[in-house]
Amino acid sequence: MLRCRILTAMKPNPNGLGTPFLAVLSACLAIAILSGPGMAVTETVDLPLTIDYPLLRSLVVATAFTGPGETTIVLDENEGCRRITLSAPNYRSEGSVLQFEVKAEAQLGTSIGSTCLAPVEWEGYVVFEQRPRIEPQFWQLYFETLDSTLYDRDRRPARVAGIIWELIDTHVHEYLSATRIDLAPPVSELKAFLLSLFLPESKNRAKQMLDTLRPETITVNAQALQIKILTNVDAAKGPTPSVKAESLSGAELAQLTANWEAWDAFLVHTINSLAPHQLSEEDRQRILDTLLAIRYQFIAALTTEAIEPDIIRQQFVTAWKNLTPVFRHHLDGRPSGNPFGYLTFFTASDAVVALDRIGPQLGIEFSREGLIRLARLLAGQQLATLAYGSEVDTNLRRMLGLDPEPVSGEPVFKGEELELETPDDRSSLESEHPVLEILSSLLIGTAWAQKSKRVDSLAEIRTWLASRHDPDSYLKRIKGLLQNSAEKVLSKRKTSKGYAKMFPRMVLATAWQESCLRQFVVKKKKIVYLRSYNGSSVGVMQINERVWRGIYDLNRLRWNIRYNAWAGCEILDLYVTKYIEKNIKEVQGGGAISDETLARILYAMYNGGPQEFKKFLSRKKKGKYYKSDNLFNEKFNWVKTSQWQNIRKCLGNL
Repeated sequence: MLRCRILTAMKPNPNGLGTPFLAVLSACLAIAILSGPGMAVTETVDLPLTIDYPLLRSLVVATAFTGPGETTIVLDENEGCRRITLSAPNYRSEGSVLQFEVKAEAQLGTSIGSTCLAPVEWEGYVVFEQRPRIEPQFWQLYFETLDSTLYDRDRRPARVAGIIWELIDTHVHEYLSATRIDLAPPVSELKAFLLSLFLPESKNRAKQMLDTLRPETITVNAQALQIKILTNVDAAKGPTPSVKAESLSGAELAQLTANWEAWDAFLVHTINSLAPHQLSEEDRQRILDTLLAIRYQFIAALTTEAIEPDIIRQQFVTAWKNLTPVFRHHLDGRPSGNPFGYLTFFTASDAVVALDRIGPQLGIEFSREGLIRLARLLAGQQLATLAYGSEVDTNLRRMLGLDPEPVSGEPVFKGEELELETPDDRSSLESEHPVLEILSSLLIGTAWAQKSKRVDSLAEIRTWLASRHDPDSYLKRIKGLLQNSAEKVLSKRKTSKGYAKMFPRMVLATAWQESCLRQFVVKKKKIVYLRSYNGSSVGVMQINERVWRGIYDLNRLRWNIRYNAWAGCEILDLYVTKYIEKNIKEVQGGGAISDETLARILYAMYNGGPQEFKKFLSRKKKGKYYKSDNLFNEKFNWVKTSQWQNIRKCLGNL
């Protein structure tokens, strides 16, 4: 992985710029580009371009070991009578020297006609001490061999015939000396991406800055190669403007939302690039933490109607810092299919982080086109479109440690409303409302029925319309559905038995607080699914559509009450297993924790995301609760003491 950071100290710039190349190049880039009023001073800045050894290995494989099983044949004479095959390349450091190990298989015989006489075979390893070099003009990375040592197949010093050693010394050394890693294409792609981050009026100066980039020395350290990059930076003195949250016009908010959706799709795309790898529990937790934090932050900004214009840049920086350890850990997964794409992606992402250190005055703008360009570096030959879809992403669920969705055969309704009144006769119903024929099995009457067990979707939905005149029958059905959903989640998932009694109560209280136990309501003689006041959450459990996009099917969340209830239960259980159980000592404070306190913590997280875990504990310590904290606590105690008559307080407002 490439990381770049500025080595030479730089003075603040009014409109700022400056740090890493191929990570940083942008640092510099920014200083020259957006210099404000003040005297500009040209400086030469030292930048390190860092290539981690697993990625270096992948680059060498893609360049010089392109045969089956990462092999290459460096000598093949007389139909294989004299042959040397190399494979299994690997890099490590020994002090200031780069060590390159390769497996070698040699055969030496005398060819007489079509016969190979007295072939001598040898198999072992060759370890080369190398000094990396780079050709400045063409960005060609190569390796100068200082010494080499032979080892047998057990990696013990080998004694071999002089002729075998001569063959290896001659042909292997020549092949490796001629090996070149072409960094010019990744550098060109990096420049193009960085240029896309800046406003049109700044692009000419940015290009001038990029044209001064030139490599210098290379250093070998324990984890990576560091290439010093020099660039000319026009620095200037001046004030640093601040970026504040502001109210946006309707058109501005719509454009920002569209850009954020592209960013969210990019984040999921990036996470999905890890799907082939075996992720640790720590990896999964990092991904979950990052994804939920990014999404909840955006929802909170939308709700307050004041949003920072550079929120996408801020979130990109945060997400990349959080996820970099995961990507670096899995570099040894050998991205041999697209190592140069990985090289550019890591470098470009690090560059954005480096630019962020300069300040928000750089005015980086993430467009959909720029994000697509960056995403395609990971996609390789696959086309990355960054669609903001409503369907379930099975890879994403798996990487978060979630079970597959329950099997369901009902079709998905994508409309926004249904007719309330229908004829009794089925044929009449279908002739007057042809859409209902498509919807005939939208919602199922029993949990997760098979395709053959279809029911009339409208009739099913009508049974879930609560009546303020007779709420008791509805209350009995919805309580049964929610309790059944809670029990199913508990039986299949990881919530400890200590929460078994509290959990169904938690589910009922959450649904009571969130929706008054309703999935559907009637508006202007139309049946619609219940939406929150800010339009972000739907259904009986009020599942936030942006936060849980890709994890649940958004259309089923809207029109299938059982699916919505199950999803809400799974989310609550996820918060218990991923956050509360892992931090129970912090919650307990040395003593036992009551069901009431546990439920209030869980609801705070359900309502505002994982960050509410510590925030609620702080509120509890100070005795200063949110209104939502108290309202939920009220519902939880009503459920606990079976005060179901109080449901009329909200059902009466239908």
